[in-house]
Amino acid sequence: MASAPARDVSRSPSGATEATAAQRQAWLAALADDRLADLTYPVIMERGRQILGSGAIQRPELQYTAEGQVAMLATIVGTEPYEVGVMLSGRRRVALESSCTCPHAEDGFFCKHQVALALRLRAELSGEAVEVGAAAARQHAATVKRAATVAAKTTALREFLLAQPSAALVERLMQLADEEAHIRRTLLAWQATSQASGDAKALGKLITQLLPAKDFLDWRDSNAYARSAAQVLPVLQGALQAQPPAQALHLAEQAYLRLQKQLADADDSGGQLGDVCAEVGRLWLQALALAGPQPAAFGDRYAAMRDQALVDLIPHAEAVAAMGELAARRYGSRLRERYESAAARPQPERSSWSASDGGLWQARHRYLEHLRAMGDMEEVLRALRTCLQTGEDHLALVEELDRLQRVREAVDVAQRAYRLFPQDWRVEAKLLELYERDGWDAEALAVREARFARQPSAENALAVLAAARTARQPAEPLRERMWQVLMERENQVLANWKPLYSFGRESRPEGPDVSERLAWLLQEQRLEDALQLAAPPRRAALPLLQRLAVVLPPERYEEAVPLLSRCFDASMPSATSPYADVLALVHQIAERLPEPRRKTWLDGLRQQYRAKRNFIKGLP
Repeated sequence: MASAPARDVSRSPSGATEATAAQRQAWLAALADDRLADLTYPVIMERGRQILGSGAIQRPELQYTAEGQVAMLATIVGTEPYEVGVMLSGRRRVALESSCTCPHAEDGFFCKHQVALALRLRAELSGEAVEVGAAAARQHAATVKRAATVAAKTTALREFLLAQPSAALVERLMQLADEEAHIRRTLLAWQATSQASGDAKALGKLITQLLPAKDFLDWRDSNAYARSAAQVLPVLQGALQAQPPAQALHLAEQAYLRLQKQLADADDSGGQLGDVCAEVGRLWLQALALAGPQPAAFGDRYAAMRDQALVDLIPHAEAVAAMGELAARRYGSRLRERYESAAARPQPERSSWSASDGGLWQARHRYLEHLRAMGDMEEVLRALRTCLQTGEDHLALVEELDRLQRVREAVDVAQRAYRLFPQDWRVEAKLLELYERDGWDAEALAVREARFARQPSAENALAVLAAARTARQPAEPLRERMWQVLMERENQVLANWKPLYSFGRESRPEGPDVSERLAWLLQEQRLEDALQLAAPPRRAALPLLQRLAVVLPPERYEEAVPLLSRCFDASMPSATSPYADVLALVHQIAERLPEPRRKTWLDGLRQQYRAKRNFIKGLP
């Protein structure tokens, strides 16, 4: 493995070249694996790591600014070069912004190239070395070489075709059309488009032919339909050039709604049909921009268009900017009427996420989306305050206030929601987030204690102790009290024990289940106390016993073996081929037994379980 110092990057002139230790730590926290993982999928994260280790990041450039920002720009070379940028801004609340010229990023996703550059920036900020693996570098070089070969062959083919006589090309195309049905359909659509380019009525008929209504399409048929439907794109592009903007807008709307109707009756798991529909929506936006500001009545037309769509594939903010103020205000007034009508309905049991909420969720979502596009944030807050019936309603207002940095108001609303909906975990989580982020340490501790009282567990107990340390409160009284609560709960569960099945064949346990307290001790690495607590007749979850055994050092293997044996004895009766879990336990036990005992024990297993051939094969 070759290592390159992470700080071996070029630095552009900027307003600042250094950052405080606290600022650097805040940046590193924003680039932590869990924060990056929230932005994308695990497979994209892994590909980003592979890119980082392949040497594909070229000419990284680090930039600091006087405004407290840090950025890195680079070219990442794969099948083709992509320009990538990652920037961190803010001090306590760090925001991550990124861009990339690859298709995945341009569709709005956090791509593998952005992951790779974010990891590269993290290495630079932390002073870590970036390791480039020889095998990964060779694989990357092979990928670049293959891409260059394909590009060269494509260029050579184009040059060859340009040199052929037109008659020869016609004959070859006709031959291919006879052999391949999809080529014939494409050429016929090209012919129809060319002939109808000056006739709006003919173009409308052609769109209907290219986008026929079908019964339900499974994913295979949906993909085939999408490939055929893509032929409507050059038709609309031609209309944009040859037709008046208003007519081109009408044709694009026709195509968009036909595709939306088919989307509602198709399995578009691969997203191809949605991609074609989104591209038609982009052409609709182009036509709207060319047509210029619309009259107020267009707001009604746009509302009807969105109501008929299964999914919104036209960026609303861009549509608002293109349609003009009169149409946008008419559309907004319709949304306001719809939202206030839905919010006024008596729905004491409703959930704003439910499909049975009388259309409130969609009405609110669209109205707020429109207000944000218009930049009317005060009306956004007024609309959210209009309907505060559920915890989710309050959360929406808290989130909006927080985005607007009206922190005190956000805390007030979150506190009110917590009083009204003490069982709503989302409300509690948001209030804790605000408290712990903004230094309300005593209040955060009180909420943590209430959560433990409601749900006694090791996880909640540890969170209470952490909050107590942050609030500079004595932790030992809390520890003793919570420990006692967990112990009493264990005894109560044992006292109220009943057989799982009605015929009652299970025997009553001799001791309580101490899993929560054992998990607590393991988290604090209190191994001596954990060993005492786990001693029979007390019981605990098998993964906890196994974890305790595994962390014991070699000089304590004699104490680890009984713990692992308890796990094996409990797991083996229900184990089935290929016996992976129980064989893993066998190997762990065998590693901790001295040689004479090890052989005797394994021989005993072979004799006892001789009928389980796959288990016997896996024994060490």
